[in-house]
Amino acid sequence: MAPTGTTCQQFRDGSSLTLSAELYSKKANSINSISPGVFFLYDGVNLSTAGSITITESNTNSWSQPIGMQKDQAIVYRLDCVRVQGVTVTANSNGDVTISNVPAGSYIMSVKYDPGTLVGFTPPTASTTYQFAITANSISSGSGGIIVKKK
Repeated sequence: MAPTGTTCQQFRDGSSLTLSAELYSKKANSINSISPGVFFLYDGVNLSTAGSITITESNTNSWSQPIGMQKDQAIVYRLDCVRVQGVTVTANSNGDVTISNVPAGSYIMSVKYDPGTLVGFTPPTASTTYQFAITANSISSGSGGIIVKKK
């Protein structure tokens, strides 16, 4: 998990920062703001044959509200950080993201998430950890997690 502004080059070179938490404030019983405004999930992925990359989102506390992807911003980069063209991105209502039509090869994958999708909802009583499991052609590639808690 990486903060706003992290680039493919920073992730590739190991110089990116790590983001561990999203902090929200409440008004009445609902989240009215959350910070930072976006974050990135990066992972190095390898596909031995052309196929798809899937990110499966889950969370503790069985909170039904997922963190949504920001405007279809899931990108596959070659290792030189040039964007791979022709991939298809789909997201479903439970927060899962699939990147299809990925050629065989080694890549850096980036998904930009918008925690603002939690604004307006009543949070669980305890902090919630969101997990993002990444698979490449149904083979585990990596994972990331971020905690969402009250300021």
